[in-house]
Amino acid sequence: MSDHRPDAPRPATPSRAWRGVGVVAVASGLAVILAELLRSLVRWVTPITVTRALESSTPTLVPAHAGYTVAPHPVAIVGWLVLAMVLGAVVVALVACSVTRRPGRARLLLLWLGLVLVALVAVGSAQAGEVLLTIEQFGGRGGSHIRLFTLPALADAVRWGLLWGGVVVLTVGRLLPDRPPRRAWRVAVPLVVAWVGVLVLLGSATRAASISAQTEVVTRPTPAVAVTDPPAEVAGEAEPSFYGRCEPGMLTMELGGFDAASGRRYLSVTATNDGFACTVAGWPDLAFADADGNAVRPDRVDGVSSGGFGGTPEPVLLESGESVRAELTWRGAGAGARTVAEVLLAPWAGAQRTRLPIDLDLEDGAELQVSAWFPSDAGSAPDGSG
Repeated sequence: MSDHRPDAPRPATPSRAWRGVGVVAVASGLAVILAELLRSLVRWVTPITVTRALESSTPTLVPAHAGYTVAPHPVAIVGWLVLAMVLGAVVVALVACSVTRRPGRARLLLLWLGLVLVALVAVGSAQAGEVLLTIEQFGGRGGSHIRLFTLPALADAVRWGLLWGGVVVLTVGRLLPDRPPRRAWRVAVPLVVAWVGVLVLLGSATRAASISAQTEVVTRPTPAVAVTDPPAEVAGEAEPSFYGRCEPGMLTMELGGFDAASGRRYLSVTATNDGFACTVAGWPDLAFADADGNAVRPDRVDGVSSGGFGGTPEPVLLESGESVRAELTWRGAGAGARTVAEVLLAPWAGAQRTRLPIDLDLEDGAELQVSAWFPSDAGSAPDGSG
């Protein structure tokens, strides 16, 4: 009489067991690339209104600013992100096989939720590099960056996990072995250590990419066409002076962090006092030029608050080495639009503008919201709103 039980799960060979785990991991990495390609395709082939409407249904894990950084940072970010998802998927697959002894809906659900969690951890690590850079540059707790960039990115990660993680589970989830591969837990600790190391490298890559976007100076060729409508070096109407105002030559004008989320673009500009104590008040003076040197004229709206700061102009006393910040936000331009290649920035209208090269998808007629100057360390407020 045979002891064979037809319904008993057959143990998989070690190679077959690891093969199933590997397929799930590779599929997770490919899903990262496919999601980014799909969103890029939608941006290229659809009008801007359709692109904005579809953004929530085409989630991606790749930070929006990756496309605005210089080589090799875009490739490095995507590479570390894919590797983080692959290693994280291996961890989740092993856990799912260990917790649920038989294949079934419970295992697939656990694998699905695990991929959502891995996506959140990967995106959180990528954002951590930018948050730490923001704190390093502007002080405070990074509240503005977290609110404007990190939280939307994490929401996109959840949508990616629910959509693309679900695709991975439905297509290859049943290839997982009935039981964990033999000696799986011998590699568990090295695997988790490797995953954490990749997450750290991912955060470092996004930090380095943000720095490159701020500091890279692009040498542009001589325009092939004549410059017919250049922006003025000084605004036509000057802001009235007041006692104690900084001298323009005492202030260093710089572009700060740039990022994008859910179709919106964000750029911070800073003015740093290199002299004795003085005061800055009002809004930054801005002009824009395209790659040919001709003016780009968005519709500017002043007085937009940034996390409770910069809604109304208030005098800011700057000691030597301290800085003020203002934030700009707009909707990204559609494909083929004439966009900005250079920002002309001054601390107030009437001061000499500083030319700062940067590629921005800001076009003629787009609504540009600009906050007033506020202290760069305003993020140190106890409520974390800065």
